[in-house]
Amino acid sequence: MLVFALATFLPMILQNLKSDSKQRSQMLLIGGIMTIMMIFISWQSPAGVLLFWGVSSIIGIFQQQITQTVLRKQDDKVVQSISAEEDDEIIDIKPLELNVERKIKKKKPTKKSK
Repeated sequence: MLVFALATFLPMILQNLKSDSKQRSQMLLIGGIMTIMMIFISWQSPAGVLLFWGVSSIIGIFQQQITQTVLRKQDDKVVQSISAEEDDEIIDIKPLELNVERKIKKKKPTKKSK
């Protein structure tokens, strides 16, 4: 039950490490309240459900950390390549030209009065 509660609280801590102090304190408060609610919910749940929730949460945490690490490395490579390209060439921006032809509106049929 505690593993499950910590597995729900840990992603919030990891996600808010780089945020400002006001936002971090609010998210930690919300995370703490959610963790207490999860403990209350898990108190009445079967052990198999808790095991499933806890293991899937831990796997999700590892997956998120691996993904963020890979994406940070890719972002660093992109930033480095963009800064190298900016030194070499200047992009010429031209206005977009469109040729628009309007359709002739058909007259709507009117009701004939008798």
